[in-house]
Amino acid sequence: MKYKYDSFDLSNALRDLIFTGNVEDAIKFEQKVNHDLLNLKEYSSIDWDNYFKFGGFPQVMFDTRQRDIVKKMFNSLNTVIQKDLGTIKNITTDTQSYAMMILKFLAQKYPGDVSQNKLSSELKCPFSTINTLFYLFEKTQLLFHYDDYGGINHRTKKDRQYYFATPSIRHIINLTFGVTKLKEEEYE
Repeated sequence: MKYKYDSFDLSNALRDLIFTGNVEDAIKFEQKVNHDLLNLKEYSSIDWDNYFKFGGFPQVMFDTRQRDIVKKMFNSLNTVIQKDLGTIKNITTDTQSYAMMILKFLAQKYPGDVSQNKLSSELKCPFSTINTLFYLFEKTQLLFHYDDYGGINHRTKKDRQYYFATPSIRHIINLTFGVTKLKEEEYE
């Protein structure tokens, strides 16, 4: 979108890949897109990296200053916590504070590294509040989880692994609170 590049053929090839398994066309169009993009005048090779770090929110698509992007994205996250969570379920200001602490804590961990019980004891917050906040995070689409494949007994024994909806949410939280990444591939 940013470069006004028409990728209609790639979209069709990806759809065919998903529904029919036609790998050859997808590879051919991916190579064509890479070649075309590299030959664009304004294209920068770090655009994909920036997209994963800052591209999760459409309102910052055309911003160029990182400081402005971080500020806008964090304000959006704050708005979700302060306004949207409360419209779904009536929560207190203390619960809103716990919400930000939980997101900050999760942004520094791998999915599945921390359970709701551990979060409850770590933050000295009632388990019911933690459970409610995870429900609200999923309703507002900040986080999502998936159930393990297997029978009902298998699913109930394991803690859920929660993921941020986009890598940019995780990046903005860590950037705002001064947490640096250890390895690039682990971070995104």
